[in-house]
Order: sequence, then C-alpha cells, then structure tokens
Amino acid sequence: MSTEMDYINDLETIINLFCKPLRDFISKEECASIFSNIEQICQVNKELYEKLVSNTLTIGQVFSTMADSLQVYSVYCNYHQKSLDSLNQLLKSPQYESFFEQLVAKNELRGMGPHSFLIKPVQRICKYPLLLKELLKATAEDHFDYPQLIFAVEKIEKIVSIINNQKKEMETWQRTMQLIQSLKGADNLQLLAANRHLILEGPLHMVIGFNENQEKKYSSLKFKKGIYFLFNDLFLFTKQKGTSYKLVISVPLETILIHANVSSSLPPDKNLFSLVEIGVGGRKWTFCNSTSNSSPIKFSNINSTTNQQQQQQQQQLQHNQSQQQQQYSFTNIDNFYFNNQQQQQQQQQQQQQNLINIIQKLIERTWEEKFMCQNTTINRLSIPSPSYNGNNVINSNNTNPLTSSTASPNIKHQPNKKRNRLVKSLVNIKTL
Repeated sequence: MSTEMDYINDLETIINLFCKPLRDFISKEECASIFSNIEQICQVNKELYEKLVSNTLTIGQVFSTMADSLQVYSVYCNYHQKSLDSLNQLLKSPQYESFFEQLVAKNELRGMGPHSFLIKPVQRICKYPLLLKELLKATAEDHFDYPQLIFAVEKIEKIVSIINNQKKEMETWQRTMQLIQSLKGADNLQLLAANRHLILEGPLHMVIGFNENQEKKYSSLKFKKGIYFLFNDLFLFTKQKGTSYKLVISVPLETILIHANVSSSLPPDKNLFSLVEIGVGGRKWTFCNSTSNSSPIKFSNINSTTNQQQQQQQQQLQHNQSQQQQQYSFTNIDNFYFNNQQQQQQQQQQQQQNLINIIQKLIERTWEEKFMCQNTTINRLSIPSPSYNGNNVINSNNTNPLTSSTASPNIKHQPNKKRNRLVKSLVNIKTL
C-alpha cells in the first residue's frame, strides 16, 4: 500500500512540477510528446489505490477488476523513448536552462532529475506481476482470495506482455523508419512491406577472396567492414559512414541457403559463413564475425530495459571485481587478461553461431510459407475429375481417396510431412 501511495506522489510530482509549469512555455504538442498520457495514468492509479485501502474488495479482486484499466500504460510505454528524446531536445535549449536548474533544487524531487521520474510508470507496470506473485506465494491455497490472485496474475501478465509486444513493434517500426531515411542506394527496396519486420542488426565483415575449395593464406583475404540488418525475410549488408548507410547487398531469404565454413588457414577467433543463391551460377557472399566488442542489437522488452536497480548492482559488482583484480600479482594479472581474451573469443563465436542459427530458421520459415502458399493455391484451383461407369454415366458416389473419410487417416498428413522434410533438407547448415 505504501509503495503505491509513494508512486502516486511521484506521478503528481511529474504533473505539478514538470508538466503544468511547462505548458506556459511550450506548445500542447511538445508537452504531449514529453509527458504523453501521464495524467490519465495518475487517475487510474488513484482509483486502484482507493480500492486497495477500502475493505470492500480483496487484493485479488481489485487487480482483477482494474486490470483492463491498466492498459493505459501501453501508450506511455510505447512512446517513452520519444518522450526522452523530446525532453533531451528541450534541455539543450538555453531558454529553459534556468527553469530546470531551479526545479532540480526543490526538495520534492529528492535530488532526482526529470528522466528519473519519467521512467517510473514504465517500471511500475512491470512490478505489478512480481508483487502479485510474491503475494500469491505467501497466501494459503485454501484462502478465499487465492483463486482471485491467480486470475489477477494471469490478467496483469497478459497486459504486460501485450505492452511489451506493442513497444517492441513500435521500436522496430521507428528503427526501420530511421534506416529508410539514412540508407542510400536502396530506392527500389520496400523495407516497410507488409509482414516485414527487423530482427537483428550488428557489425559484420564481408570476406573478399575466400574459396572453401582452395585454401588461401589469411593475409591474402580482404575484410570489408559493415553493418548487417536482418529482417524476417531479407538480409542487408551495408557500409556505415557516420549516421548514414550505403547498401552493398540486399538478398531475399527465400533465394539463399546458408553454409558454415571451416578453414584451417584462419585464426581460431575468425568464424565464416556464406550465403549462397539457389540455382546454377548463383552468387555467393562470405562473412566473418567482427572483432568489435559491440553485440548485435535486439529489440528487447521493457522488463529487460527498465530495472535500474539491477543495473546499479551489476555495476557495483563489476567495480568490486576490478578493485580485487588490482590487488593481484603480475602473474595473476597475466592469467586474468588471458582468460578474459578467451572469454571474448568464445562470446564472439557464440554470437556468430546465434546469427547463423537465426538466419537458418528464418530461411526455413520463408520456405515453409512458400510451400504453404503453393499448396493453398493448388487446392483452390484443382477440380476433381469425374469418373464414369461402364455406361459413360458419371458416378456421383466416387470419392477422392485423399479426402474420403474412409481413407487411411495417415494419408492426409503425408504431404505436410514430406514438405517439412523437403524444407529441412534444402535449408540446412552445411559444414564444408
């Protein structure tokens, strides 16, 4: 109860000390861009708190009845990054510098800035399932509120999952729009095609001069740095220059296979894979993991991006480890750097293998969808041929053995099994 009241006080602080005073300086559109529907969220949580402190409903009943109202968080979470961008733009303006300096000095803010307050709704909606689960563990199964708590946990988790998915879709769409605006040489590329979405992006090297049938020295190979963008049905390799990208290759996943290459002439930290066009004379592109420490970017859910306490604990743990490492002898330091280098190599190899596996799965999916579309079209266009008896009269009692109810039940599943086996055999990781 007390944490809910503290949270409502923080929401009122945002509204009364940030939102309302800024309305005198900025437009309604700019204010909505920063604070979104924070006032609507405050009203919902006040209603939630009033029901919690009343004795008319149990906690399980309160969250079960209020679960649908908590969907107002969806809008706030989806546009939270845009909110931070708008706030950062405002903070750069000299005319608002004195306003924020005076604001931060107020005791109500407890030494926290506007960013710390704006993230609180995102954090709060993620905590509700955890709080309810802890309460459920402490509740006896024969307690009258136990069934309502189970129902409340299911409803709240479903809403948080929906918010996560919507936020992920919004981030994917925003990143795709940024890519469209900054990608050069891709005038005919429709990145916003129906059912197309971004899966991964990260650093990668294109290898020039590699041939698995002819061992070449590592020094004779050329490595072209770049950034890849993996969509669910498309692979892009680009060359980055500042904040813009130049398209190098664009390959639909339904036209390629992926091969993992092994070569004794390469260093152990270099892992190669090739994308090969299907068909005679198909093109081939070979890639290598980047030596950069940056990991591929995945569009994570809000649970993994908003827990600042966990991040602070992790930073403190790393700080303590670094202090301990400074006390080691030179021998221990050498061993530490050697082990650290090995861990980095293993991490890069794992990231490369994950990328290969993801591309393979996506290729399999595109092939399965292609087969399904073809089978649907054939079934829609096919007309069963009539059969005749000895008098050239159409026999209306004849039935198709594949659709007849008297046919073996295993027959109708055979096309799907054959299709899946064909897809698995065509789309595979081949070690050369």
